[in-house]
Amino acid sequence: FVYPAVHLGSFKQSRAPTPNKTHKGFIGALPAFGAGPAARPVVMPFNSPFDPVRRRMMLQSEKPKADRLYKGSFDCFFKVLQKEGLKGMYKGLLPEMFRGVGGSLVIVIYDRIKVIFNM
Repeated sequence: FVYPAVHLGSFKQSRAPTPNKTHKGFIGALPAFGAGPAARPVVMPFNSPFDPVRRRMMLQSEKPKADRLYKGSFDCFFKVLQKEGLKGMYKGLLPEMFRGVGGSLVIVIYDRIKVIFNM
């Protein structure tokens, strides 16, 4: 819930000062296509510490309970932090930033639909 809210909020804030944001054609869409991907690097450092925990929990879910390394999400979080430090919490941050162009496009398309249909 936090990531999409902050992503949409930072998109709106970066889009606010742009001229022609209510223009229904290409001129209005161009700033939105810039603001969408620009909002993602603002959000990712806050979301990134939870990604390694989520991934590790998903990877171990197929193993029998006796072979699992972590008892739950909090246990995983603190074990990763203890063994790998803060650096371990940000593993995969850079590729994740570049991979998220699709999510940014969803916000841009949503914004354009709102403008076109006067919503």
